[in-house]
Amino acid sequence: MPQEAKQIDMSFAGDQRLENSMLKGEFHYFLECDSPRSQQPFNASLALFKELGQAFRQQEQLHGWLLTDRLLSEHCHDPVMLAEALTAASDKPVIMTVSGRGSDLERCKSVLAEGKATGRRDFLAVSGDLSDLEDTSANKPYTDSVNILHSARSQGKDLRLGAVVNPFKYTPEDQSLQYAKMLRKINSGAQFLIAQAGWDMKKAQELQWFLQRMNLPITVIARVCVFELEEAKALANGYKTGVYVPIPLACLIQQDAEKSQEEFTDLQLQRTAWQVLGYKRLGYAAVLLSGIRNPKNWKKLLQYMEELEKQYPDYDSWLELWKKQYGELNFVPGQNPHFLYHGLLQQGKRDFDPEEDPVQGSALPKPTWLDRWRYWLGRKLDKPGKEGKFWDLLRRLCRLPKGKLQELRPCLYLNNAPCPKKLRWGACGNAGSDGLCENGQQRCFFHRILHLAAHANNYQALESAAE
Repeated sequence: MPQEAKQIDMSFAGDQRLENSMLKGEFHYFLECDSPRSQQPFNASLALFKELGQAFRQQEQLHGWLLTDRLLSEHCHDPVMLAEALTAASDKPVIMTVSGRGSDLERCKSVLAEGKATGRRDFLAVSGDLSDLEDTSANKPYTDSVNILHSARSQGKDLRLGAVVNPFKYTPEDQSLQYAKMLRKINSGAQFLIAQAGWDMKKAQELQWFLQRMNLPITVIARVCVFELEEAKALANGYKTGVYVPIPLACLIQQDAEKSQEEFTDLQLQRTAWQVLGYKRLGYAAVLLSGIRNPKNWKKLLQYMEELEKQYPDYDSWLELWKKQYGELNFVPGQNPHFLYHGLLQQGKRDFDPEEDPVQGSALPKPTWLDRWRYWLGRKLDKPGKEGKFWDLLRRLCRLPKGKLQELRPCLYLNNAPCPKKLRWGACGNAGSDGLCENGQQRCFFHRILHLAAHANNYQALESAAE
């Protein structure tokens, strides 16, 4: 019997509930769930998503979901049909992630188009984690989130696009690169941001102050990770890619893990509630909770939140709570962590004040003479009007033909081969707290580009929209 053709329910109106509710200014809660690995039978995965949606269908304070794409592995089920099933079962909107991990641009366009055809209107563009394939020669290309955003804009103005920023960076280079990439994403079409998870609330406030200083009233959703027992026991071996867990906090969580499962879970929900309240008091629009998988824990978290909101009704009172719980712990790595502003997490100073809180500049190393030469040469060869056989020959002799010049223009003409993802539009957010690349083998390639941009006073080159 021939296989029945796959039918796509073409939805022209689309699911606008998320956009409409966010416009009301309410604080939102989202739950994160992952697209399963492809070795898990798809029908079984679909059944689990329907079961999950049904379990949370009556939870009115849950505003929606974020469905990841290729987070667990390079080989995961595509999120389109899973998102459709989750929406139908829960009656709640889904933000669907489109990942560039092991994806060419055509695959990303296809996921966007199929998602839109099934009614999705909210998408999150991510470049994705480093490949989990042992044979690096078999790695597929990465598509930068900037290219995904640029492509999505051509699929209609009714799409609501998001991007990720990691504010938990502690070197001048990594912090500058994250904010520059964030601005590039906004200029390329991002309409909301998801801040990577972290526990240093100074950095959480720093992001808000930066956006206020730049006069960018954009929706920011804070990702909050709720530790599971097995994760806590394995913290000595690391945690989620791109998420910095302060050592003193990790020690506390490991102490929690010595208790019973019920006691451990209860402690994590309390810690989560303290932080969620902090994000609310700092002016974030929503939280994205990673690690809550059943209504029982969800209801318990809401119960803690209700109690805390009554006891700590404003920023100053929450700050007292936070310092009482964690005040003696050092949440920053190293001896000289970089912050953009003085006065973070101080009483009576929730919002940015340009007169009291000037930006703290940090001197950056000068670029090498070879990088400066490459930048100078690239600009000369890439100037408009440099046409004709002579210039074509010169470009070939310099191994910088027109196509290569255009490709490397976002990298200030430096060869991006040292980046294991071959990104061009800026750094990903997965570098370690020490500035090392996600692969742990060298410093992030984009440090060199930042040094060049600073030397040439050309920061705009790091922030402009994709071409």
